[in-house]
Amino acid sequence: MIRFLLVFMLLLPVLMVLELTAPAQQWFVLPWTSLLTRITAFLLSAFDANAMSYGKILLDTRSGIGVSVEAGCNGVEACLILLAAMLAYPAPWKLKLLGILGGSVAVQAVNVLRVISLFYLARWDKDFFEFAHLYLWQALIMLDVLIVWLVWIRIVAQRTLPPPLPHPWLPGPETMEKHFSIIGGFFLRTVLLLIPMLALWYWAREWVVAPPAWLAGKALQFQFPSWVLGIEREGLHHVLLTNLKVVTPNRQVGELTPEIRALSYCYGSALLPALLLGGQARKLWWKLPAGLALLIPFQAWSIAFAWLLQVAVQAGPQVASEAGFSAMGMNLVAAGYQFGYLIFPALAPVLVWLALDRRLMATVLLEGSLSGKH
Repeated sequence: MIRFLLVFMLLLPVLMVLELTAPAQQWFVLPWTSLLTRITAFLLSAFDANAMSYGKILLDTRSGIGVSVEAGCNGVEACLILLAAMLAYPAPWKLKLLGILGGSVAVQAVNVLRVISLFYLARWDKDFFEFAHLYLWQALIMLDVLIVWLVWIRIVAQRTLPPPLPHPWLPGPETMEKHFSIIGGFFLRTVLLLIPMLALWYWAREWVVAPPAWLAGKALQFQFPSWVLGIEREGLHHVLLTNLKVVTPNRQVGELTPEIRALSYCYGSALLPALLLGGQARKLWWKLPAGLALLIPFQAWSIAFAWLLQVAVQAGPQVASEAGFSAMGMNLVAAGYQFGYLIFPALAPVLVWLALDRRLMATVLLEGSLSGKH
């Protein structure tokens, strides 16, 4: 497991950086996003004549309401996570290639359902659309990646592993024969638990975001003491207070105050309990609080780089220069933001879950090895 995690964490940044390069964006990401929108519009045309696609936009011609498929919603990052996980896991290359191909199709099929659901939610209710877009579907897509990977490692175990010796905390074959699937049960329990966990998480949102927002603010004050003054909360938004000067369009001078919705980076605090409960983890009394605490640094990273992106990139070169960012620094901030926005919020709870509860993965491998022909 340690070797797998190390290789995975080395591969994923490389794949992400390659994805962000201009050639990859021009020849793969943007064409795929347009194709995904066209596929979705084609499927919708079977029962909705008002749906049409235009580039990366899926539009309802009757109401004029549409959705734009942006980074994070085109399924590319989810497929990259799956690709890194399959490449990092020890398996024959034939099984790796088949898994990558079949797994990517499975992930994108679910992603099409995401786009369709968000398309209709945008027409129905803005608040429900935002909740599903920012929180629910982000967690579901990551869960989809996890399930696909678990199914694949079961197949790998079925093809390559001999039956292991009995172990006290592993169920025997006679127990597993009574269940239609270890993975299927885990998936159903986790999905059913995710919605109430998200509801509870959203109810406690002010307490959820307080620790990572505080940590992010303190980290930025430590790193940039000359221009970071502190943070303050305004409703659901958190503001970074700075003394950086900006000029408004009407030539007035003010201070830059980057504002973010910190909750967008903290839905892992709902996904992790769903994973632990869905996997029927033992000793929840310490694993759940420990896991939630382990998520805080990842969430703080996301929040900090969301603020830094506004300072180093979006506010313009004059502000970036005043804050001390070189061209290289601006690129590093942009890369850090991509990880904080697209990767860490969904991936961190899965990694923490794997670290805290290996029992389900071990059971999946056992089930695969016992069902194989040796």
